[in-house]
Order: sequence, then C-alpha cells, then structure tokens
Amino acid sequence: VTGYLMLALLASTSYTAYAFRNIVRFVYFGSSDFEEIQDNVYVSRYIPSREHQKIRAMIDSARLRITEHYGKPIAKPVIIITGSEKEAEDYGLHGTPGALFFTPWNSYLILNHRKGGLDVASHELVHAEVAERLGYFIRQREIPTWFDEGVSLQVDFRPHYSIDPDLFDRSEIRRAYTLDSPGKFWTKNKQQNIRNYLAARAAVAMFFRSSTTKALYPMLSKIREGKRFEDLFKESN
Repeated sequence: VTGYLMLALLASTSYTAYAFRNIVRFVYFGSSDFEEIQDNVYVSRYIPSREHQKIRAMIDSARLRITEHYGKPIAKPVIIITGSEKEAEDYGLHGTPGALFFTPWNSYLILNHRKGGLDVASHELVHAEVAERLGYFIRQREIPTWFDEGVSLQVDFRPHYSIDPDLFDRSEIRRAYTLDSPGKFWTKNKQQNIRNYLAARAAVAMFFRSSTTKALYPMLSKIREGKRFEDLFKESN
C-alpha cells in the first residue's frame, strides 16, 4: 500500500509541476541566468545591454503613471523581462505581452520584451498593487475579476481598450458586474475578451465617478481590515 501511495504522490507532484511549471520556475528563479539590472528587475541574456536603460525608464514611467492616477505604489513584484518567445512561453506568457502571477509568497510580473511596453507594465503593476495591499488570500476571496481588471485598465492607454465611459452602453456596465471570476471574464474568443475588458474599464470609471481614483488605496485598506468588497460597492451606488 505504501508503494502505491508513493507512486500516486509522485504522479500528483509531477502533474502539478507540469501544470504550473512556470510557478515552479519562480521558486528556482534565483539560480537562473537572468541579469538583475535594478532592484527586483531581471532581464534575459538575449536582451542587449543597450536596452537595459530603456527598460528601467519604462518601469519608472509606469510607476509614475500609477502615482499620478492612484497614488504612490508600494508593491515591489519580481519583474522578469523575457527575450525570446520560448522564454515567454516558459514563464507563462502564451501569446500575451505581459502578466502578473500571484503566489502566497510574492508576485511575479512577466513582460515579453518584444511585445510589452509602458501600457502593459502599468496595467500589470496595478494588479501587483492590489495584491500587495490586500494579501494573497483576501484578494482571491474578495476582489471580483471585473474590478481587478478595470482598475488596471485605467492606466492602460492601448487604443483597443480606449472608451468614453459617459457614452458607454449602460447594459454593458451591468454585464461587467457578472464577470466576477476568471472563468467568467476570459473566454476563448479574443473579441469577447476585449468586450469584457471594455465593460470592466467603464464599470470602474463609473464606480469612482462619485469620489476619485485616489479612493482606491483607502478602499483596499478597508477590505484588508475586514470590510467586504460587495458592501463597499453597494455603499458607493
């Protein structure tokens, strides 16, 4: 029986490592050959050194954009800049320019050097800020996906996410409120996903219309102290 249990455990462990191999890479990232060019910022060996200053400036600009919109950020995720499509795939970027991966011990912001940029970095750093101010488990339990994406989109100026909230279909904003989990928010249809992003962006813009985006950090503090997002949302509407 012990032998069968051991085989089952090994099989389970192997499957978990395969399914979350990019997370496993984070655990052993300290032994990788990425170069640290700034505190917690690592770049691929495939990225020429002449690009390093541009990367540092981009990240500084992203944090400045967040400061101007929400207030000074405090999150310091490990930022990993990949230099090849294989590296991007290895670290979980399956066709996307960037993503933030959350673990109970840290956040990891992965950017594809060939596809990412200031808008993507700003977007993902807001995700990191929400996670930092709430903690892993409270964020998982309390923050609906539409809100997490919507607050990040406020500093993401890519043209295909550009809208005027005042002219946006109100039924789409109401639909955004139903997109409260990753499984509901993201689909296999790219155009539907863009539609969901636009709805989330408009919903958050309207959410803060009665106060200011500077209310985000105090709101997150209240949630960390025990308030429910749902109750705070109802109070603001």
